[in-house]
Amino acid sequence: MPIVFLATGCFHFKVKYKEANLWPIPPALKAELTYPLVPIEWFERTDPPETNYRVLKVSLMLPVADAPKSKLQDIDCYLPPSTGKLPVIVDFPISGGTYFIDESFAKFFYSKGIATVIVYRELNHSPNDGEKINALIKQSILDNKRVIDWITSRGEFDTTRIAALGTSLGSLKAVNAIGIDKRISAAVAVLTGCNLADILANSKEGAWHRAHTNSVTAHRETYMREHHMTRKEFQAELKRDIKFDPCFLASSIEPKKVLLIIGLCDTVVPTRTGRELRRKMQYPETIYIVSGHYTALVYWYYIRWQAQKFIVKTWNKDAHYAH
Repeated sequence: MPIVFLATGCFHFKVKYKEANLWPIPPALKAELTYPLVPIEWFERTDPPETNYRVLKVSLMLPVADAPKSKLQDIDCYLPPSTGKLPVIVDFPISGGTYFIDESFAKFFYSKGIATVIVYRELNHSPNDGEKINALIKQSILDNKRVIDWITSRGEFDTTRIAALGTSLGSLKAVNAIGIDKRISAAVAVLTGCNLADILANSKEGAWHRAHTNSVTAHRETYMREHHMTRKEFQAELKRDIKFDPCFLASSIEPKKVLLIIGLCDTVVPTRTGRELRRKMQYPETIYIVSGHYTALVYWYYIRWQAQKFIVKTWNKDAHYAH
């Protein structure tokens, strides 16, 4: 182990899997995320091309949960040349900023003959209390299931080889996705954790720059100040109200299908929440990188390589796919 650490700056725990003792998804939770399957309306966006890669830019018309209206969900589909159906990775982005990380993943997978569908993040949503956060997570899970519905309706994708990949906030979406949707056969969660109450109450995202008003820290401090709450009270409120937390789905997920990548010095998604997810998920394959949240960028090429290797390996256990 010390040799591995000195050579790579990380600890890689590969697991010899035994049959996991999986728990069923709580019936009330499952009921809220079940809907009749209907065709999805969509149209191709005409954004100016910004890459030499073949990219299909699509807007899906999706229903809003618990409301008689619809919303648009944008996705970018990177489609490498192929004579057959393409295996596909569904990518969930970080909470803000550009899509540089996701495009980097997509271009790397493109070179390996694997399609990537980047699911754009929600716009103009800054919920700060537990009920609103819970509603946003529920909507996100439903949206992501319907993205999979759209993928499985398309002729260019191999629907037996669908994986989920997410970074930071997106990693929680990836865990929720494989937890609730059995069409997803592998998942990689980068800089990940669970227990949203702990993450949102204690994350230091934006703490270094007080002028950053759209950060987790800024929203939290504003809410606590307006409601005269302590951090402990804020965390207790979130714990009471958030039902769609990866913690509640983790024990329903086959650990052999998941790779976790956790920052040992992460204070944005605190390291302890990554360890909690690993424990609740019955110890899947895990890489600990010696970095914080943002300094993990120095491992980027390593992370991309490990993500692709794990996903293809997992697909190969069920079928003889190899690039």
